[in-house]
Amino acid sequence: MVRGKYVSFQALFPTEASLFLNFLKACFQVNNISLLPTIKVPTLIIGCQYDSVLPVWIQYCMHKLIPHSEFIIMRNSGHLAKWEATDRFNLLLRKFLNRHKAVA
Repeated sequence: MVRGKYVSFQALFPTEASLFLNFLKACFQVNNISLLPTIKVPTLIIGCQYDSVLPVWIQYCMHKLIPHSEFIIMRNSGHLAKWEATDRFNLLLRKFLNRHKAVA
C-alpha cells in the first residue's frame, strides 16, 4: 500500500536529485531553534519510531522548547507515517484538532 502511494506522489511531484540536494543543503544552513519557544499556538509533534530523516530525539527536543506542545511517538512507523499508518495518524491528528477547535 505504501509503495503505491509513493508512486502516486512521485508522479504528481517529480523531483530532480539536484533540487532535493539544494533543499537539503538549505535545511542545514537555517537554524530556527530560537523561534521554537515563541510559538503560541497549540502544537502537536508526532514522532515516529523509525524516522531516519527527523529522529525522535530531535522531535523530543523540539517538544521541550515549544511551550505547551504535545508529543506522541508512533511505533512501527517511519518518516511517512501519514502514509504508512494513515488511520492511526489521522486519528491522532483529529483528536488534537478537536481539542483545540476554539483556538482556530
